[in-house]
Amino acid sequence: MKTTSYLSGLLFLPLLFTCSEKKAGGGPSGGPRATPVEVMVLTPAELTDTYTTPGVLMANEEVDLHPETSGRILTILFTEGKSVSAGDLLIKINDADLQAQLKKNQSQIALAASVESRKRELLAANLISREDYDNSLTALESLKADQDLLKAQIARTEVRAPFSGIAGIRSVSPGSYVTPATVLVTVVDLTPVKAGFSVPERLAASVSPGKTVSLELGSTGETARAVIYASDSKISRETGSLAVRARLNENRPGWLPGTQVSVKLGLTRLENALLLPAEAVVSDITGQIVYRVINGKADPVIVKTGVRTETRIQISEGLSEGDSVITSGLMQIRKGTPVQVRLAAKSQK
Repeated sequence: MKTTSYLSGLLFLPLLFTCSEKKAGGGPSGGPRATPVEVMVLTPAELTDTYTTPGVLMANEEVDLHPETSGRILTILFTEGKSVSAGDLLIKINDADLQAQLKKNQSQIALAASVESRKRELLAANLISREDYDNSLTALESLKADQDLLKAQIARTEVRAPFSGIAGIRSVSPGSYVTPATVLVTVVDLTPVKAGFSVPERLAASVSPGKTVSLELGSTGETARAVIYASDSKISRETGSLAVRARLNENRPGWLPGTQVSVKLGLTRLENALLLPAEAVVSDITGQIVYRVINGKADPVIVKTGVRTETRIQISEGLSEGDSVITSGLMQIRKGTPVQVRLAAKSQK
């Protein structure tokens, strides 16, 4: 029985190998099976090379108002969140002592002016010396100088809007005792809003005044355009970057100072670029390689690349318009591999 089973197994082996060889054959003639790949036909397209960097929205003008002198707040004359005009009195600090000194000074000036006028007449009649008149004139001018000083001290008790804008939320109340270190309120001018961002040293020449950039709010995806109006005068030693400022073309609700934005800066614009998906270009020791389809087989081509975006690469040398380039299945193919072609999705073009 054992001998019979052993002989049956030997008789079965040639049949097993024959079946295996048939399964290994890919085509009718037993050649290798064609590898399915996606292919795109190269056609010229417009390419805009952009640099993306984080930025922050800024007010056109912004200032934290502090009192110039210590004292108790008498009145607050603005409404939080409302517009104010340049020069508007916003907060008044107690100046009773200064007002009293000013009133006394005004009386002294009136008396000194009367004395000076009388002695001028006497001098004209040669009834007093020139020195006597000069003393009266000096006394009058000194009192006027004291008056100017008092008025300046009184002005320091008045907190006024330095420019037209919007007053924020106040941090004090009537009766509060404040010092020059106290922040009273922040005033901002939002006409227009600006964006601040930085670019690396290599792109410093690309941010000239008048150039337009695109801004995108991370919270909503809303976009706007801004025009560069200035850049710093030097490269930062700490970051190796250049600070840049741009103004929005229009004011928009919700675009408030402090909001984070994504800034896109256009660098170059090519009208007829040959573009491939980034995954279609592979690297090895010979350089950058792209596989095209020639007579149904994979044909590797060494190429030179140009501008790179997040998803695409410009081919500057090695390929021509109309070439069929393999964009998928690159790990399964080598030179001369038969391929089964289907067009790549339009999103990859």
